[in-house]
Amino acid sequence: AMGILLLGAVLIALFMVRHLTGSLRQVTLAADAIANGDDEKPLPLVSGSEMAVLVSAFRRMADEVRSLANRTRESTGEIQSIIERLQSGAESAVAAMDQGRAVAEEGARQTEAAVELLRAIGSHIDTISDMSTQIASAAEEQSAVAEEINRSVVSISDMADHTSEAAGRSLDNNQQ
Repeated sequence: AMGILLLGAVLIALFMVRHLTGSLRQVTLAADAIANGDDEKPLPLVSGSEMAVLVSAFRRMADEVRSLANRTRESTGEIQSIIERLQSGAESAVAAMDQGRAVAEEGARQTEAAVELLRAIGSHIDTISDMSTQIASAAEEQSAVAEEINRSVVSISDMADHTSEAAGRSLDNNQQ
């Protein structure tokens, strides 16, 4: 049951990491589009008139816009680099989760095999216990039979002694 819970947790984590990886890919595509924008359109400078002042102001504004665009592009590149590292990390996490899931599945299979072996061992222990009980019972019976044989041998020995004495007396009586 513990292996199944662990496997469920690994599968949920795997789903969440894959969802995060997809979102990071979408952000990366958006950052690429911003980084590839074209904002390099120079304005001509006309001197000596109000137009020249306006053009000069527009040129300064265009320079500021270009500068801002360059900083935005640099920031976008940095963000893209960070996102790529995050994406790589997320993909590594997905691979690790896949490997963890495989290990958890193998652990669950090994646990099930161990449980089956323990059941078989328990069954064998029961069989051995039954055999031990039978052996003990047979040993008790053999002990009782040996005791009976011993009593019979003693009884036969006593009879032999009595017969020998009777034969000896008979022989003594016949000789006298």
